[in-house]
Amino acid sequence: MEKDKQNYLVIEKTMLKDIAEAILADWVHEDLQGDTLEGEALLPEAKTFFADPKNKEEFILSYYFDGAPAGIIFDRLARIIEVSGRHKFTAGPLEALGFSPEEIEELTETLIETGSLDEARKIPEAEIGFFLNPDNAALFNIEAFEDYNKDVFFMLNEVAGQVTETREAIETALTGIAETQEALLLEQLQGIFGLEAAVIKSVSRAVFGEKDDIISAWLLPVFETVNALDILDTEPENFAFNTAFKRIMQFSALAKKLELTQEEVEIAFRDQSLAAKFPEKLALPEGLESFDALLEYGDFVYLFKDARYWIYRAKDYKMVDKSDLTGEDDEIIKIQDKDEALRKKLQEDPVRKLYKNYSGITVVDAAFEDRRGNLCVVSGDHYYIKMKGNDAWDKRRNEFGCIKNDFDGITAVDAAYKDTEGRVFLFANDHYVRYSDSYDFVDEGYPKTIAESWKAENQDIELPEAFQREPDAAFEGADGKTYFFKGNEYISSDDTQNPKPVSEFWGRTEHHFMGANGIDAAFNT
Repeated sequence: MEKDKQNYLVIEKTMLKDIAEAILADWVHEDLQGDTLEGEALLPEAKTFFADPKNKEEFILSYYFDGAPAGIIFDRLARIIEVSGRHKFTAGPLEALGFSPEEIEELTETLIETGSLDEARKIPEAEIGFFLNPDNAALFNIEAFEDYNKDVFFMLNEVAGQVTETREAIETALTGIAETQEALLLEQLQGIFGLEAAVIKSVSRAVFGEKDDIISAWLLPVFETVNALDILDTEPENFAFNTAFKRIMQFSALAKKLELTQEEVEIAFRDQSLAAKFPEKLALPEGLESFDALLEYGDFVYLFKDARYWIYRAKDYKMVDKSDLTGEDDEIIKIQDKDEALRKKLQEDPVRKLYKNYSGITVVDAAFEDRRGNLCVVSGDHYYIKMKGNDAWDKRRNEFGCIKNDFDGITAVDAAYKDTEGRVFLFANDHYVRYSDSYDFVDEGYPKTIAESWKAENQDIELPEAFQREPDAAFEGADGKTYFFKGNEYISSDDTQNPKPVSEFWGRTEHHFMGANGIDAAFNT
């Protein structure tokens, strides 16, 4: 008991360092208001003041910062202004060229209007690459200041270079910090699990599902649980983290016993899909023995049964809402009452909004998030889709499983082609089919679109966009090259990117095709 009291009653000097620095920073910020700062922004005259070292003697703050502290603050502000000025378009270089204040203002406004600068006189992110390339000086033009095109371009080139250099320095520093943090974390985990750092890293990635950020996966749940003294004295509340910890502990015991290397661990998780086989402890609602669909989306897991739904928190599988919530659902209401952020998320929840706007949903056959981030809920003859970045749901006729097939009810084939292996390809509109053995049935998986699939056929000719719909004819010539025709142009397998006029090459014999509008058909014997 006495030892615990000491932990809470004794404060070490180092523990006050961060607090003291924060207090001093607040005092300085308050002292600078009016003469130097307006809120968080430096006043224009302040920038000029701090640019001159002679003004250090005239810089006065409250009594607490008399003498040396005031000089330190002056130097710090001067440094901030000097460094930030490198990343902006400033008047100094223009003044050196003899520009008047009015001309500087006019030129700057022109650069802002043309998108070379933003309102803060910084180069927009999208323009950095342009100004980094010296060759673009010949393309750069400023209306009414044409004589200074190159001068201004290379001013902006220097700014773009400074921005890039600073960004790279920050990225390098952050990468170094992240690598140090990861090394320290893995060193601690080695002591817990008894495995090499590389093996622990692979296991963590597989179990947490975090390919690049195992630091957050390991530490955030811990940071959320530590007490006022930064001591972890209780198990984290994050159910998913606790489950992952136990799984890693169990697998580590097995890996130690079998003396698995990092490569063997990665193969085990990849080839055996071990992480996907871990059971999930999601309890079904009382009285429910099965469900129609499950959706994992954002911070939640959704269960659907008939016309009802239930929402679980993904991190701990606690039920936080349901479609028929009543005052008797004390536990759910208590969870929502304690968590304002959760209540806000639920108020904007897409599934909630779907059921509110479409009251006729009696069953959910499937629910998923597609690779583009769109959310789909399939119900009977219709499905509902919420596009990524859009809050509204759109109701559409259910045509899942149906494919566009230009060979259904077809009356004509646009072109036919036989490759060197004897396989026959028929083209119609923007689709094609393939026959490999007989003409009774097309090969499995066909028809396919020309644009998306022709390249995968590994033929010796690629079809440019203009030839990916309704080609007129195709054949393999006596010279071993493959030819495709469309309209009055053709391509060959040795030059697919430059269509040539048919009349310039074909038919230059007794029966020439000069003036012809196209080739209707072709064959080889």
